[in-house]
Amino acid sequence: MKRTKRVAECGMLAALSIIMLLLGAVFEPLDLTTAFLAGFAVLAVRLRWGRGSSLLLYFVTATLAFLLLHNKLPVVLYLFYGGLYPIVKVECERALSRSLQWLVKIAFSCLAYTAMIFVSLNVFGLTNMDFTYSIPAYIAVAFVTLCVDVAVGMIIQQFGHVLLRKRK
Repeated sequence: MKRTKRVAECGMLAALSIIMLLLGAVFEPLDLTTAFLAGFAVLAVRLRWGRGSSLLLYFVTATLAFLLLHNKLPVVLYLFYGGLYPIVKVECERALSRSLQWLVKIAFSCLAYTAMIFVSLNVFGLTNMDFTYSIPAYIAVAFVTLCVDVAVGMIIQQFGHVLLRKRK
């Protein structure tokens, strides 16, 4: 019965994440926001069911969104940053010291940003992006990572006990 609940819960969260990414595809100024909001579903599953289920949710959401959405930019943002960052954050905080956590998170964000630009331009052919390989862009990525990390940490602190509670 527990496995059935897990599959049902992950399926509903995958559908919710795809709807969030659809909103980002339709309303283009919200593409980055919706990618992060879809990532909160991955965070909830990571806290409640563990690493395996959260990675499965991440891949299912990215694959279905890629197949269903006409605008691929929200999918690329989710694939390289919004969906993966919650998993990286939780894993870093469980395994590393505080100073090393920040170094790994910012390095991950910069590498994800670089990979996102490369894949967007060379694989998906997205030429209407405003992202560049420049030092100010990487400074902005580090700043956004700091802000997102603090916000996600506050959300975990406020609502983590609800997600970790076992249901009957």
